[in-house]
Amino acid sequence: MQNSWTGLGISKDGSMVNADMMIVKSFGGVLSLHDMYSHGYGAPSKDQQQDLFTPNVIGTHANGVLRAQFMRKRRTGDKNDRSFVDECWKMMFPVTGGKLDESGNITAHIETPLVTEKEVCIRSCREEKKDD
Repeated sequence: MQNSWTGLGISKDGSMVNADMMIVKSFGGVLSLHDMYSHGYGAPSKDQQQDLFTPNVIGTHANGVLRAQFMRKRRTGDKNDRSFVDECWKMMFPVTGGKLDESGNITAHIETPLVTEKEVCIRSCREEKKDD
């Protein structure tokens, strides 16, 4: 599907209420990353502070499959981003994603996103120093 989006959502209860969203758009054959949030049910808003980045090409969109990779700090300092430090979160996966309108704006997801049954805890891969 051309001119579409997918992504990853994070919230305490697995709903769109106060959700942190990492969105990938494919518009006119160009992929782009968007750090977004949602206060309720409706189109998410773009964060003033964009905290997603990728060092190289972010992905591909071919044969109806949109693949992307990106990075984000565990703690961004952005009030709309959920920190991956002390709390655990439910994750939402809009597997089918949705379409973009003629201006490239997100429209509603085609199917209800999959939500993790349990909270997911994202921890550092580095060994933490322990005080003796």
